Amino acid sequence: MHPLDTNGGDQHRTGGLQELSRAGIQSLDIALRTLRVLVDAGRPLSLKEFSARCKMSPSKLHRYLQSFVSAGMMTQMRRAGDYDLGNFALEVGLAAIQRIDQVNSVADRLPELAIQTGAPVSMSIWSAQGPTIVRWEKGSQPINTAFSVGSLLPLLSSATGNVFLAYLPASVTADLVAAETAMCDETKSIETIVAEVQHQGYAIMRGRFIPGLTGISAPVLNAYSQLLGAVTILTRTNQPNEQRLVEQLLTFVRNGSLGKTERHNHASELSLRMKQHYLPCALFCVEMLGYFG
Repeated sequence: MHPLDTNGGDQHRTGGLQELSRAGIQSLDIALRTLRVLVDAGRPLSLKEFSARCKMSPSKLHRYLQSFVSAGMMTQMRRAGDYDLGNFALEVGLAAIQRIDQVNSVADRLPELAIQTGAPVSMSIWSAQGPTIVRWEKGSQPINTAFSVGSLLPLLSSATGNVFLAYLPASVTADLVAAETAMCDETKSIETIVAEVQHQGYAIMRGRFIPGLTGISAPVLNAYSQLLGAVTILTRTNQPNEQRLVEQLLTFVRNGSLGKTERHNHASELSLRMKQHYLPCALFCVEMLGYFG
């Protein structure tokens, strides 16, 4: 085929990429099943026993195991040569448990905050499309909005978005910031917004996103000061109890954000529960294992 034969050449290349993609997915599937075998065993496995359980030749299995060892997902004992789960598997599993437990714990307590403040409250997390509401609780105040679980919020013009803008790495929010900046006139610089929110520990937006309503949002942080989500109170603008709502919100998120002391106190409990949660390790490491293809 002539090098400039674009039609046939593209079809050939597309077919080749699809075959490579299928091969990569198949290899990844095998790798994850291999990891699952070790998890289910509940103890270290020799290469021979590992091979028998996986129904795979030792030579082929060995290539997968060595890749896992290099990545830290598995470790090989020096004397016996048996394979067991590695430090990185433990780190990922603990992080997954802590993240899921903490987000759910905060979300489950939202009704308390709604009753205490009398205002609608929400819990949002970061998604590929931006800040996304995952929990919404109505308050006693008759405030009607179009918000619901699954609603997306802007970074620049909402209090919730400002929290994610301030506490997530700039590389994560850059594309969304660029898209929103092109569509609206932002009077404050991104640096100013970030500095103000981080200094205050919360974000507030009065009447800009929704006329007549004020959003007050604060971050939920893990033990490493990484953002897990944002809790937001919605109230009418120019309410005399605005500062009280801020204080109630900050107290709420502080109780839901783990510090170093709490992390150490929970270490033993999380380590025990880790044995029941190794599968999430595999799911969280899908991208890492892409090189198996």
